[in-house]
Amino acid sequence: PVMLPADSARIGMTEFLAEWTDETASKYVDSYTLEVNTRPGFTLIGEADWSGIVENATNYANYPEELLPEGWTFSGTGLWCEQEGISINNKSSLISPMYDLSGYEKLTVVVRAKSIMTQSSSKFIVSTGVGQQEFSAPGGAPFTDYVAVLDCSELDQVTIAGKSSFPAFQSIKVYAGENDQLLMRAVVEEGGTDYRLITGITDRNYMVTGLADGGSFYYRVKAHYIDGTISPWSKSRYVVLSGGGHDHLAGDVDGDGMVGISDVTTLIDYLLSGNVTPFNMDNADCDGDGQVNISDVTALIDYLLESH
Repeated sequence: PVMLPADSARIGMTEFLAEWTDETASKYVDSYTLEVNTRPGFTLIGEADWSGIVENATNYANYPEELLPEGWTFSGTGLWCEQEGISINNKSSLISPMYDLSGYEKLTVVVRAKSIMTQSSSKFIVSTGVGQQEFSAPGGAPFTDYVAVLDCSELDQVTIAGKSSFPAFQSIKVYAGENDQLLMRAVVEEGGTDYRLITGITDRNYMVTGLADGGSFYYRVKAHYIDGTISPWSKSRYVVLSGGGHDHLAGDVDGDGMVGISDVTTLIDYLLSGNVTPFNMDNADCDGDGQVNISDVTALIDYLLESH
């Protein structure tokens, strides 16, 4: 289909007539979907794919046309074949054809990349004529998608330049417009009523449902960064679901709302002196045997060691 300009005679205060043509005969078309938005939708306008390469470590810098799609060019001194990809050095770049981006203010580029170094990261820059974004692919990691949303001019092109070490590329996709779908991550939950592992959360909150009624749970979080690195686990928190009627936080001996090393100290002081303030007796029964003794200290220390 080809969208036609809106007829000024058919434009009202709150309406307009959208029209298009189609070279496909009507009898072969079941239906159309029309999107009306306050900004242009994204459209795939260019791509390159090197996933089928099996040759390794051959420099094509002098004849890059054998590796690059039609319209793409190469600048620099190093353009190598890699297993299922190509790589460049920090003095080289891949340059797309010039694209007509009339009506668009943004351009989205998806680069599937990795570092060919096992111990060090490789940095690369994705840019247009008016915007750029830098990425770092960690050493030893597999090919990963890196998404750049950049400002663009009406006539623009994409440059992917090496900055450090040897970044390798398996594919590149260029979209006119801001591809919101690529910036979203699918949330995946694994486990059952007593355990849950949830990945792909993009907000800084998440409602966990379907847990055991009245159950008690420790929960923690870690971050996955755009350069491929992962943060350590956060300090764990503890929650008792209301179905069981509990109102205490096991291990929170000093009553500060958290379970940490200060609770171990408070519990030991209580067992030695019997006179510690503040002290929460219900929360001090860490192993749930109905008594407060040295076994609760052991249970609390074991928990803190396992959760960090």
